Amino acid sequence: MNVAEKIQIDDGFAVYANPAAKLEVEFIYKEIFVDKCYDIAPFPDNSFMIDAGGNIGMFTLYMKKKYPSSTILAFEPVPATFSTFQRNMKLHNISGVLAHQCGLGKTNTSMEMTFFPQMPGNSTLYGEDKENQMKFIDKDHPIAHLMQEKQRVQVDVKRLSEFLDGIPNLKRIALLKVDVEGAELDVLQGLDDKHWALIDNVVVEVCDSKGDFTIAKALLESNGFTVVTERPVWAPEDLNMYMLIAKRSK
Repeated sequence: MNVAEKIQIDDGFAVYANPAAKLEVEFIYKEIFVDKCYDIAPFPDNSFMIDAGGNIGMFTLYMKKKYPSSTILAFEPVPATFSTFQRNMKLHNISGVLAHQCGLGKTNTSMEMTFFPQMPGNSTLYGEDKENQMKFIDKDHPIAHLMQEKQRVQVDVKRLSEFLDGIPNLKRIALLKVDVEGAELDVLQGLDDKHWALIDNVVVEVCDSKGDFTIAKALLESNGFTVVTERPVWAPEDLNMYMLIAKRSK
């Protein structure tokens, strides 16, 4: 059941979300709208961007408000969260968004997802990795309590290149944003060489719990990107969380 309600985040800005997820929504709003974590370059007004890990739509809303003529290809696998994403696009009168209810991976398959209704942005295809990450969070922290409610949801997973093949006259991809809670490498490995060649910028949030950081960085560099690594200011010191910011080498 989708329990989304309209939540006022800032003056003149509201979104639909689970009221119990307000802490996470406010965090994501600050990260994207205030700290501008995805403003890594000036993008063309008519940019084509990819939102891998759409959640309730904050990245897409931000980019569409900044670049109204842009086209965004977005993916969110959890049905309740995808429904909220769609409601937020309608709420803000956003067009030019190609949204798909599925996850992204290196092969086309079906997988079980751990869905956190009160922290939907933390929902993951790799539940064991998330449990390991939570060991770095104090058990009395509000996040620990919000993460206690969880559901198992079966979701479709498809290769990103399968969707890009269906985009007519695709010339360039200004930005590939990947924030998919442990499946980042899977998303990148679902790209064909012909599509890698079209991408100008990539931002990937990755937790290096199983060596994905080194592999993802090498994959980006092998496809012609210069990669800069940043540590999110919110990440606990013992948690190996990184932002990979990759720009195509000139």
